[in-house]
Amino acid sequence: MVTNMTGVPIRSASSTKAPTLDDVTLLYGLSKELTSTLDGDEVQRAVLRWAKDGVMGEIAGLLLPTDPPAQRSWKLLVSASGIDASGATGQIRERLLNGMHAVSDQLDLVSEIQTVFDGKAVTELGITDLDASELKSFLSVPLIVGAEAIGMLGVGSVIPQAFDSRHLGLLSTIANQAAVAINNTKLFRQTLLEKQQLETVLTNMADGLLMLDEHGRVATINPALERMLGVEEKEILGRRPSEASSDPRLVPLASLCAGLGREITLEEERVVRASSSVMTNAAKRYMGAVVVVHDVTRERELDQMKSDFLANASHELRTPLHSIKGFIKLLLDDNGPDPETRKEFLGIIKEQSEHLGSLVDDLLHVSRIDAGHLELRQERLLVDNLIHKTAQKLSNMASDEGIEFKIDVPSPLTAIEGDEDRLMQVLTNLLHNAIKFSPDGGEVTVRARVNDRELLVQVADRGIGIPEEAIPRLFDRFYQVDGSMTRSAGGSGLGLYISKQIVEAHGGRIWADSIVGEGTAFSFTVPLETCPDGTTNGQP
Repeated sequence: MVTNMTGVPIRSASSTKAPTLDDVTLLYGLSKELTSTLDGDEVQRAVLRWAKDGVMGEIAGLLLPTDPPAQRSWKLLVSASGIDASGATGQIRERLLNGMHAVSDQLDLVSEIQTVFDGKAVTELGITDLDASELKSFLSVPLIVGAEAIGMLGVGSVIPQAFDSRHLGLLSTIANQAAVAINNTKLFRQTLLEKQQLETVLTNMADGLLMLDEHGRVATINPALERMLGVEEKEILGRRPSEASSDPRLVPLASLCAGLGREITLEEERVVRASSSVMTNAAKRYMGAVVVVHDVTRERELDQMKSDFLANASHELRTPLHSIKGFIKLLLDDNGPDPETRKEFLGIIKEQSEHLGSLVDDLLHVSRIDAGHLELRQERLLVDNLIHKTAQKLSNMASDEGIEFKIDVPSPLTAIEGDEDRLMQVLTNLLHNAIKFSPDGGEVTVRARVNDRELLVQVADRGIGIPEEAIPRLFDRFYQVDGSMTRSAGGSGLGLYISKQIVEAHGGRIWADSIVGEGTAFSFTVPLETCPDGTTNGQP
């Protein structure tokens, strides 16, 4: 599009002159510079400079979508010499917008144009014609890629009738090269972004991933698989798993590839399952394989814990049921026991029935927790009352085992918001465990303190203690510490799991500290009741 901005007609583009040697030299220089970089800003600045100087105008403008593309947003880049660029920006903006409208309907969505001088933004949103009187001639051509207009390129001059058809042909050729170069930078950025996204996915995948090239060599492994196999990518990159006989570092990789579709046990008792997919190109040519490795160690541990639980639960149910059945049979005998013995038998039946009820309650609690139905009935609670009430409930059990309770709780202690029954259940579980695993004549201490903006409660015993390696799994479902005393003490392995869920539902934390042979301390926190003014109710 050739425009004499004063209205004086100039020669039509149909009478295009043959390119001169200077034009060829110019286009060669432009081509060389555009093909030397994939940096979008450098390409855009080069296009503006070569267009302005090559067509011999004083100002050049480039209209492009914003990068990254945003709906209803375009940018105008301007390069000028010898004139006040701000005075001609408004004219260039309108001319390029009009030209873009003529070749595309994309600008129907435009609501924002950003103006840039030599790559640096100076004005945004609502550029106006500041001083358009300086430009007398103007050329503009679209940037076409395929059948799509991706922008407009324009050159202006303060000289009337400054441009002819040769300039138009030259600018068109520049625009053609510019469109290809700008599109290439866009494709490069998109490819780079996709590569970064893929690397991010591979890096953060929980599953291991192995890629083999068409020759069966290791092309890449992700960090998850490095951890599973105990190797680093650089140690095995470009190697074949079949070379394991000559390189011990490839042994786990060879085992993995040989056991596709089966569960494989690696070092440190890690159990994995691997599956593979063949990679082909568009021509169906084999390009390699992808192996995805899923760590199923945790699932196998859970399966084992469930099996152990079923065995323990069967034993826990069978023993009291057998006892209840036997004593009832004795009570129903025609030659039954005397009243004193009968009373003793009924007491045993009551105790065993309560044990059965406790086990069933634990199972129901776990079922509700897993279904997301753990509901709290929030109310204001006095902690010292809660602790004394729970200790009183278990005092007979402690007395029978020769255990002394020591309660170290300041009174009155700060109030909290919580579910009394649920928190009492936590304390009951912790005290019950402390009693079970304390020697006769031992001592169990319950402490409570206000720490920062939370309440800290601790139940400590001087019992057998817990091995360090078992502590991280204490709050897992069905988990029970291995050992003769823990097995003889019985239990479902659910109490600590339920306690953890209740404490966390209150916004608190629970943990254990233990030394084998010296004792164990279970601690949990609950946030303090917060008043509307931000202070903590009852805190000293």
